[in-house]
Amino acid sequence: MSDPISLQPIGIIHTPFRERYLAPLQAEEDNDARSEIILNAHCNYETALRDLESFSHIWVIWWFHEAQSWKPVIQTPRDGSKHGVFATRSPHRPNPIAISAVRLHGVEGRTLHISGADMVDGTPVLDLKPYIAQHDSFPDATAGWTASAAYRRSYSVAWSPAADERARFISELSSYDIAEHVQRRLLLNPFPTDSNRIEALSDGHFLLSSRAWRILYQLDDTHALILDIRSSYDFDSIHRADLELNSAEAHCHHSFLRNFS
Repeated sequence: MSDPISLQPIGIIHTPFRERYLAPLQAEEDNDARSEIILNAHCNYETALRDLESFSHIWVIWWFHEAQSWKPVIQTPRDGSKHGVFATRSPHRPNPIAISAVRLHGVEGRTLHISGADMVDGTPVLDLKPYIAQHDSFPDATAGWTASAAYRRSYSVAWSPAADERARFISELSSYDIAEHVQRRLLLNPFPTDSNRIEALSDGHFLLSSRAWRILYQLDDTHALILDIRSSYDFDSIHRADLELNSAEAHCHHSFLRNFS
């Protein structure tokens, strides 16, 4: 066994994603949500950042700080198949280290302004490196199991008028954009896996659990139609759920039930 290695975060990243299930599964160029990396004070990191702002993209090496254990085999959310963890980007690894390429918009002191992040808010940052296309991009690289039809399949997502009305109501009363989250989840994989909280019902109908909301949808070969959104609470259980719901969430569920029951 090798001797243990000690790592110290150099900073923290602030993103719009407060929960793990809200964060993208990969860093994405078309994810224009802005985030900030703030490096630790009193470490001379301002000097260490010199000339980095001349690069359009950077590598962020970070720590999956919410991962509690690792698994040798992972069922991936996109294709629903099982793969060795080293053939995936799962957070459940022997050493939960991650790397993401993000767009750099600017550097101010110890703060880096970026977009395309896939980390939850408060993630520890271990290191930063410039992305250099000449060395970091391999156009002829093979894609392994991610080249399979199951991985690359895609479904369009449409909303019934009733489901659209309910999604708008939830978003207006809370900070949770349920429509965006559901759309992203179903575009990724609308079928049940071990971890995506989707339940198969009957006749091509499925139920997706997102927070305390239940989303009913129907699938055909290429389309997902959102039929309905329901609260997992009734009027009585909302008031018994103070350990699960904060006051704003309880108010949202209560108002939802009052309007759509």
